[in-house]
Amino acid sequence: MSNSRQADRFSRTTAPGEDRRRFDRFLQWLAEDRESAGVQYEKIRRRLISLLSLKGAEAPEELADKVLDRVVGKIDEVAPGYEGDPYYYIVRVARLVFLESVRKRPVKLMPRPVPKGENEHRCLDLCLGRLSDTDRDQLLSYYRFQKTRKIRHRQEMAARLGIDMNTLRLRIFRLRRRVGACVAACLEKNDNFETFQGEDSLRL
Repeated sequence: MSNSRQADRFSRTTAPGEDRRRFDRFLQWLAEDRESAGVQYEKIRRRLISLLSLKGAEAPEELADKVLDRVVGKIDEVAPGYEGDPYYYIVRVARLVFLESVRKRPVKLMPRPVPKGENEHRCLDLCLGRLSDTDRDQLLSYYRFQKTRKIRHRQEMAARLGIDMNTLRLRIFRLRRRVGACVAACLEKNDNFETFQGEDSLRL
């Protein structure tokens, strides 16, 4: 989604004249150079979709946009006093938005612990990054939808890969197990993420 398209969508929920100013300030918060900020925005949005997909969000793309809307709406309060990578603030907002969405609907989440806190999000992000592009795309795609759409999507996914549904389920189970082991190893580093990133023995 381009910067202008995002601003246009955001404008439907904010007062006239404020939407562009807040969104521009949000981009400036991400990076001083507008082009770099646009790249960073898309990168953050993709990462949010990945995290929300793995949490079992019913509509991860819509929820990611809701997270970004909320941050943009509060940018005047957040940006002046915030120190550090904006991504980790946005992740905290994403966790709150996700919990709100869960409270509003009864839904069976993925059969695994839901990451809690900034460290878990960092570790999950690192571990997903260690998968090959193909494995990461398959894992995230598998959990993209819910209910009837989920079943149809997974059937189409298996057909596209030329495998049956049982083989697909086993493949995803193994990928989740690898990511889970990686996250557990990362969390044992007690915030020493640079050390974790440098240990080739822990690579997926």
